[in-house]
Amino acid sequence: MANKFDLSELIKDVSKLDTARQQIQYLSLDLLDPDPENFYSLDGLEELAGSIEMLGLQQPLLVRPAKDGRYIVISGHRRRAAIMLIRDGGSDQFTDGVPCIVDMSAASAALQELKLIMANADTRKMSSADQNQQAARIEDLLRQLSDEGFTFPGRLRDWAAKLSGMSRTKLARLKVIREKLDKDLLEQYYNTGKLNESVAYELAQRPAAMQRRICEAYTTRRFNPGTLEHMPAYFVSEYEEAVQKLAKMSCPVKDGCPCTNQDRILEKRFDGSWTYKPCSQNHCCANCDEFTNCRSRCPMMDAKAKAERDKKREASREAKALENARKEADVQLVEHVWARFGEALRAAGMTDKELRDSLKTGERHYNEFEIYMAKDRIEALEDFSCTDVTGNESLPFYYSFKADDAEKLRRIADALDVSLDWLFCRESAARTNVSGSDTEAAWRTGDPPADGRYLCLVDLGLTTYSEQRCDYRGGEWSAYGRPIDDMFTVKAWWPLPPDRQIFAKEEDDDR
Repeated sequence: MANKFDLSELIKDVSKLDTARQQIQYLSLDLLDPDPENFYSLDGLEELAGSIEMLGLQQPLLVRPAKDGRYIVISGHRRRAAIMLIRDGGSDQFTDGVPCIVDMSAASAALQELKLIMANADTRKMSSADQNQQAARIEDLLRQLSDEGFTFPGRLRDWAAKLSGMSRTKLARLKVIREKLDKDLLEQYYNTGKLNESVAYELAQRPAAMQRRICEAYTTRRFNPGTLEHMPAYFVSEYEEAVQKLAKMSCPVKDGCPCTNQDRILEKRFDGSWTYKPCSQNHCCANCDEFTNCRSRCPMMDAKAKAERDKKREASREAKALENARKEADVQLVEHVWARFGEALRAAGMTDKELRDSLKTGERHYNEFEIYMAKDRIEALEDFSCTDVTGNESLPFYYSFKADDAEKLRRIADALDVSLDWLFCRESAARTNVSGSDTEAAWRTGDPPADGRYLCLVDLGLTTYSEQRCDYRGGEWSAYGRPIDDMFTVKAWWPLPPDRQIFAKEEDDDR
């Protein structure tokens, strides 16, 4: 007659064996043998031995009788191994024997082993590999008990979950790992704790060849090669997805044949660096914007890459030439402004110190509008003998006033076709004769000697005159392409420098 499997009775038996102090016997360590079916790891023995040697054995071993007066350990394999370390170290702590609880029940071998598993379940911290082996052994024992005549209401998987204390979902995951993970990965990495459960489960859902390929890609990548112990689970799915996508990609250069650069693209995609990778989306090199300097590009793109690099170098040279021209223009402006400033100082009969002193307000020990000047700089630049001028040098006005600032103001005035005096509400001042100049000492009246552009003193019908650039051609004055009689009257004029004449001509051509 079949026996109904009673889990509560089994639990009661195990509990009674662990707590029945009257059954404790002191047995010689030499008579205690490990159970050959024990699959739990014996790690941390030195720490456990130190604790037992200092505090004593807090929990007796659970054993069952064997042949020739010997005993098989049911629960306490780590404690037995730790006690052996203590004895081998010369201690006489257990010369009187090891405290044990002897299980004298006549249950079947499968039931006895099930008791062993349950007795050990709460006495150790198990790794995922331990849990997996435990789950597999429980399933085997339940089938063995079923063959011996025990009946199990419901499914064996439910009973295995109850006995192991794990959910059915976890048991299913462990079974996939146990049955589908590559044998070498299972034995060398998962069972030794060098491959965590989540990664093992992800790998086990792929073919064995793909499992090995993924692990090799992670451990041999160019930057930061990692160990399988630290491989994240998402790496498995991302790598497989990339492989599958590349397998479908055809070569647009070679008559649509399968891509022959897949391995190099994968190497670049999963090289372990944090920098931007051109083929991070598994693009064909022919469609990649960054292929010119990519060391993983397809060899068939080498000629195009060289042409692109030559093109970029030529563009860079042209850009550099334009930049140098701009810098040279800035240098010339700095030189001319300093030279003109020196001329103006001499014409005004002032030194640079006198000019600075005249601008101070006396409110501070220095004036925020203090002109930036240096006598030696003025003297060096007035005859263009200075050779260390840069386009970023300050002009002799304010500390941070540069050539770019001056050019901006000039461009604004040119765009509005007015002088800077007029733009900044500056009443026109008498022109002073400066050394080296062929200009006269004041505004000129009458007709100019030649056609061109002039700075004019005009009457707008206001209380004061204003300055305005005007064009003189064929005996007529005009501004903005219209006769000035419709707008104002020219009272006097002043010749513009040659560079402004060229500018005026270009503007006229544009009109």
